[in-house]
Order: sequence, then structure tokens, then C-alpha cells
Amino acid sequence: MDIEEYTKALKAHDWFYDFCDAYSSPRWSNGHKRHIQLERIAMDLDPDHKIWNQYAPDMYQKRER
Repeated sequence: MDIEEYTKALKAHDWFYDFCDAYSSPRWSNGHKRHIQLERIAMDLDPDHKIWNQYAPDMYQKRER
């Protein structure tokens, strides 16, 4: 995946999958899997999370500690 694909994936990601009523639902499981994938991709393509933070809601922002 390159930066352009990563950016498109962040834009399309269902950031609110975790608010789904049932953890067994396809929405939750697909959203959770994709979120983990995006976090792994960010480690290589976006380690400072600048792109991530452009698209992630406040509760998912990555901040330095």
C-alpha cells in the first residue's frame, strides 16, 4: 500500500464501528480488523500519524505522550 491508498483507506474507514450494538456483527468485526490493519500500515507509512490525524475523529487521534 502506498500513501495514496492509505489516505483513501483512512477516508473510507468506519471509525465508529465500535459503537455497533453487537461485537458479533459483521460491521464490528470488519471495522475492527480494518482498524488494526490501518494501525500497522501507519507504523510504516505514517509513523508520526500526521495523515492519520487528518481523518481520524478526536477519540482516535494519535498524540505524542
